[in-house]
Parts: sequence; C-alpha cells; structure tokens
Amino acid sequence: MVQKMDDIGVENASPEDIITALEKARFSLDNSENIFNLDLMIDYNLIGKDNSADLRALLGAELGIGYSNGKQFMAKLNRYGISLEEFKKAYEKINKR
Repeated sequence: MVQKMDDIGVENASPEDIITALEKARFSLDNSENIFNLDLMIDYNLIGKDNSADLRALLGAELGIGYSNGKQFMAKLNRYGISLEEFKKAYEKINKR
C-alpha cells in the first residue's frame, strides 16, 4: 500500500501517536474564571511584538494547545483550564531554548 506523505488523518496514525495525542488533549468544564487577559498577553509579549507569533507558536506547542492568533490564544488558555503556574513554567522553558 502506498501512503501519501501529506496524508495525516487519524487512519494513518500509529497507535502510539494516537495515545500521545489523547494524553495531551485538554478540556475544561469550568470556564467561569478567565485567568488570562489582554494585560497578561502584553506582559508576556504574546501580542504586539515582532516575535509574538513565534512565542505563541512555541508556547502553544509546549502546552499542547497549538498555534493561534493573540485573541484566540488567550481564549484557548482560558477555555482549556491552563493554570497560571503551568503557563509560567512553559513560558520559562521556551525562553531557555
């Protein structure tokens, strides 16, 4: 069977890749507390700077939430129940690279 290199559907994923993806999946039922706001995004240079998109890409990969523009990134941080402590640890880790 010939597999195209750009065919990345779940049907072509290995069981290990599927397990890893499920382990990294995020979901939160409690959306009442929005820890992350515009001021925090600015303080951490995640919006408004030349390298903001790169920082969001690295941080999104580290947290397992993927890349988004600034507004959507902030919404993901809140929606997926990421704690401020987890955010700060991930931010420190990407800045050590």
